[in-house]
Amino acid sequence: MKSDFPNDRIVHFTKRSNNYQPNVITHSKQTFSAQEKRLFSYIVNQINHQDIYYEGQNLVFVLPIIEVSKSIGYKDLKKVCETIMDKKIFIKNDKNEFDAILPFPRIKYNLDNCGNIEITMFSDIVPQFIKLGKEYTRYNLEIMLSLSSKYSQRIFEILRLNHGRKVYDFEVDINDFKEMINATLYKNYKDFRVNVLEVAQKELFDKAGISFEYSTNGKQRNIDIINFKIITWKELATDDVSQELANYRVATALTQYNGVRSILEEKYTFKKDKIEYIVNNQELREKFVSVNALIETGLVEIVKNRTSYMAACLGLISPKASKK
Repeated sequence: MKSDFPNDRIVHFTKRSNNYQPNVITHSKQTFSAQEKRLFSYIVNQINHQDIYYEGQNLVFVLPIIEVSKSIGYKDLKKVCETIMDKKIFIKNDKNEFDAILPFPRIKYNLDNCGNIEITMFSDIVPQFIKLGKEYTRYNLEIMLSLSSKYSQRIFEILRLNHGRKVYDFEVDINDFKEMINATLYKNYKDFRVNVLEVAQKELFDKAGISFEYSTNGKQRNIDIINFKIITWKELATDDVSQELANYRVATALTQYNGVRSILEEKYTFKKDKIEYIVNNQELREKFVSVNALIETGLVEIVKNRTSYMAACLGLISPKASKK
């Protein structure tokens, strides 16, 4: 296909196991229905954060209808493509100021019987999606697609965000939380608990293996804070380590090499000769990925510093760390 605008970047379909979503998007106020959120998740899945994207460039995602219809039936898919165009994303800052954007200004559905949906992402919001930095939410695409409640979908993202930060016990302002997950219609806490929290609690346990608790510190009325506690954080972390290693093993040799080097240079203080030694040894690279994932997920607690611990795990010095 050719874009109508020469500066557009065409993104052809490649299905990935996990989505990597900047936390600014996870924290944003979204008004998607459950079906629209599934389509949105397919779009996020297509962003390759190792690619180079240019300022002012729209992204045109090419999604095969036969693939997307596995999660959004043929009967509903065309309508979902129409309605998602009208849904805004509200990105707030600490001063409660916001930027409201319609991210998808144009969608072509099966033009000339091509069998594809072509979804254009507005260039102004592209940077919000591609800049991961250290603050991003990783979640499994198939789990997201399996969730039937829009509240389960958003709470899934929020739990995964906090899990990625190693925050397993956290509190939220109830009004901000309702806005974020588009549940402001539930003014009464009991209605909110029954229709949002209990639904998400059951569905996330059944479909994602996530067990979480919530409380209001004993308050029954005038509730302003909800406390969340992720019960299964170690199980989730173990899954994350396995997935990180699986992703590494299926990557190209160059991607493996560059990925390990990038982490070594950013998060460790090895000397240059040690970095070269690690990245040029296939066995050490894979061991590094595994140990680094254990550290990042919190399954290994570092006693002194991570560089010394990593050096010990790679057989360079004696280990000084304890497992949780």
